Order: sequence, then C-alpha cells, then structure tokens
Amino acid sequence: MHHGRPVHWMNPKEQFTIATEASGGADSDATSPFDVVFQDEGVSVVVSGYKPVVYDQSDSALECGHQRPLEVLRDWTETAEAAAQRSPNSPANREHAEYLRRMLTEAEATRDSSG
Repeated sequence: MHHGRPVHWMNPKEQFTIATEASGGADSDATSPFDVVFQDEGVSVVVSGYKPVVYDQSDSALECGHQRPLEVLRDWTETAEAAAQRSPNSPANREHAEYLRRMLTEAEATRDSSG
C-alpha cells in the first residue's frame, strides 16, 4: 500500500476489473466509489471510501503492488527510510519503512533468480 491505498501496476493492454464492497445503505446513484484520472503516463483509478479488489482477466485477485516497477519500489523505500530516520519515535514510519524494505528485498531476489 502507498499512503494507505493499495497500488496495482497494470500493463496497457491488460484486462482487469476493479470491484468494491459498498457500505450498507450507500446510494449508488449519488456517490461513485471511483475517481478516474487520465494522464500522459497512464490512468489512475482512486477508490474513495471503499475497499477495492482488483481481478485479472482470469478472475484471480491481485495483490497490492502487482507489477510495481522496481525503480518505484526503490524510491518509495528510500523515502520511507528517510522519514523513519527523521521521526525515530514514530513506530508507524519505522514499520512502513521496514515493510517496504522487505518488499524491495523480495522483488530484487525474484528479479535476480528469473534474470
């Protein structure tokens, strides 16, 4: 997760579905659970107030960080570690930095074993 939100990296021609569990009593005509932003480098879909689940074309649920570029993970890890050093009394910052470091280590190991 990045800033508390799940992040998935989808390829341009990849088919996927984003679903949410609407909270009870939500008026689906009044509020959309999705905000869609079109940019030069891609499309961002932000799910507001709902828990999103992303499925691939075979209806398999995808994990947060699906296909995240290694460079992005490195940048996020460095930023989180710097924030943890600036705020040594913040367990949340430290835990987030440690989580990202584990994710980076796993991603690098996977890349090294497949390359």
